[in-house]
Amino acid sequence: MRIATLYMAVLMAALLLPATNAMASDSVYRWIDEDGNVHFGDRPPEQVDAEKINVQTSPGSAGQPAVDTTPAYTPPQPSYAQKQREARVQKRRENAEKQQSIAKGCEQRLAAKAQLEPSTRVMVTTEDGEVYRMDDNDRLEELARLNAYISENCED
Repeated sequence: MRIATLYMAVLMAALLLPATNAMASDSVYRWIDEDGNVHFGDRPPEQVDAEKINVQTSPGSAGQPAVDTTPAYTPPQPSYAQKQREARVQKRRENAEKQQSIAKGCEQRLAAKAQLEPSTRVMVTTEDGEVYRMDDNDRLEELARLNAYISENCED
């Protein structure tokens, strides 16, 4: 007899659970009567202007999860000090790139100077592929330009 009673109780709970869920999801109205009293109900009176209220159900009462009201994740903004550190790192990178560029330019100009100094006859190939002999005035001007760059940018 006990098993039958327990079985009936479980069956009744299973049948009533959807009904409580339906009742929990119904609308709730709020209105104020002529005396200034606030009333709540599932149906508003016909002569009164009622306001419909959204009710959030808890997960245990209606079987539906509660609405998550937490804001979406926003990553923290970097602090002033962090921005300054990042700016210094960026400046160091730019300076390193500039130094590499200058070092490469020095290497190229030193090689060109080594070719131009000892010789009075210098053959030059243009971008078009033409080969011509550089005269002494052009050679000395190019040497002066190379020496100016080397003295300004390159370490001896």
